[in-house]
Amino acid sequence: MYKLSRDFYERDTLIVAKELLGKYLVYNDNDEEVIVKITEVEAYKGIDDKACHTITKMSYNRYNKAYEELNNYQKNNFSNGPGKLCKALALNLTHNGMDFLSDNLYIYNNKDKTVDIKRSKRINIDYAEEAADYLWRFYI
Repeated sequence: MYKLSRDFYERDTLIVAKELLGKYLVYNDNDEEVIVKITEVEAYKGIDDKACHTITKMSYNRYNKAYEELNNYQKNNFSNGPGKLCKALALNLTHNGMDFLSDNLYIYNNKDKTVDIKRSKRINIDYAEEAADYLWRFYI
C-alpha cells in the first residue's frame, strides 16, 4: 500500500473519480488516525459542468473498531455524504485547501482486486440542465 502521488490527481476528472473507488482516505489529527474506504464519488468538471459547485463529492464507509460497534442505522447514516464525513472527522473550513499529499490527509492505494464500478446520475442537481443527466456518480 502506498500514498497516491500528485500525478494520480493530475489526470482527467472522470478517470480519477473512478480510480478513487476502493482506495482509502487517511486523516491524522492529534495522534488519532481515521481510515475510511472510498465507496462513492461524484465527479464535477469545472466551468463547463453546470452542476459544478465543488471539485468532487465523496461518500465513505468508516472502518475502525468504533464503526464495527455501531448499529445498522448508524452504519448506514454515519458518513453517507461529504458533510457527514467532514463532521465525523472534525474537518471544517480551516482544513479547506489541505493537500492530499500531506501527512495529515492523504489517500492510499490498496492492493485489493479490481472493484465492480457502477454509475448513475449525480444526486440533487436537477437545476443543472443537461448536466443533471451526466452519469458521473460512481460507486461500488
